Order: sequence, then structure tokens, then C-alpha cells
Amino acid sequence: MSLILDGTNGVTFPNSTVQAVAGLPTTGGNLSGSLAFTQSNAGITFANSSALTNSQLNDYEVGSYTPTITASGSNPTVGYANQFGQYTKIGRLVQFVLWLQINSISGGSGAIYISLPFALASNSIWYQSTSVWFQNMTFSNAFAQGLTNPNATTMWITTMVSSKTSGYGNVMVSDLGSTTEIRISGSYQAAF
Repeated sequence: MSLILDGTNGVTFPNSTVQAVAGLPTTGGNLSGSLAFTQSNAGITFANSSALTNSQLNDYEVGSYTPTITASGSNPTVGYANQFGQYTKIGRLVQFVLWLQINSISGGSGAIYISLPFALASNSIWYQSTSVWFQNMTFSNAFAQGLTNPNATTMWITTMVSSKTSGYGNVMVSDLGSTTEIRISGSYQAAF
């Protein structure tokens, strides 16, 4: 599909339908108004010569979601003082931030998982890392990072040892308490 914007004759679509010039600039390169795509999966195609295939931008979304904590064994019952998540999705790239502040937690077992706004792509690189800030968690290793898996809708938090030797552990439900606070920012490739 091609789209011709010439500023004088309007917009010409592949089926030769012409949209009037109203709302389109008569000089310069600015569009005064929105360009809306009413067909699903339609978008702007970039025919850049360096790409293996042409690239189409067919999704831009900014929003919020409610992140939750689940677990690999059994899910804990969690009360939240703060439970916020925001994201920007441009094509397949998702940039997100979240804030979870626990005021009560009971039950549950296993490694904790935190929900993401979109499922990861099946061909994503394994273990995409995120930045994690936390307080009032009880684990012995030096620092934590969030990791993701392809096809997943959640991420988990691993703890890394402070020395240069290899080794990590998962943050477990038992590491969380009624004053635990977790803030995460990261990006990943989403499934379409």
C-alpha cells in the first residue's frame, strides 16, 4: 500500500480514491491534524535500505496497568499500599515502570513473579534484564535484577552475589514482608 501526500492535490490512496486537501498543509511538511488508520495492522512503512525487510510502525500506545505479585509455587495473598504501572509501546518495543509497595502479605511459596503489561515475543532474547530498586526484602546476596523469558507475561527477580564468582538466586515469597517496596524499570520486545 502506498500513500501520497503532496499538499496540493490531497491524499491519494492505492485504489485512486482522493481525500480532499482540507486539514493537509499546502506548503511545508507539516500535517495539521491527526493521521488515523482505521484498518487493523495498518501503519507507516519505512522502506529503509539498511533493513532486511521494510519496517512498519503500526502500534503506538501509552497507558497504565496494575502489576501484581504471583509465585512459582502457590500465590501469596498480597495487600498493596501502592500498586502502579505505566508503559509506552512503540511497535514491539515496550518500555515500562512499576511501583509495588506491600502493606500485608500471607501464604504463598516459591520464587516471586511480577506481571508485565504485554506478553513477551517468542523470539525475544532470553533473560532480558531490568533495573530493580527495593527495600525491606530479606535475601543474602548483594543486589537484584529483574529477568524475563520469551512468551511470558511475568518477570522474576534474581539476586546476584557480590563477588565475581557466578551464582544467583531467586527472590522468594519468604523474602517479602509487610513493608517491602519494589520499583522496576525496563524494556522488552513484545509479541504481536
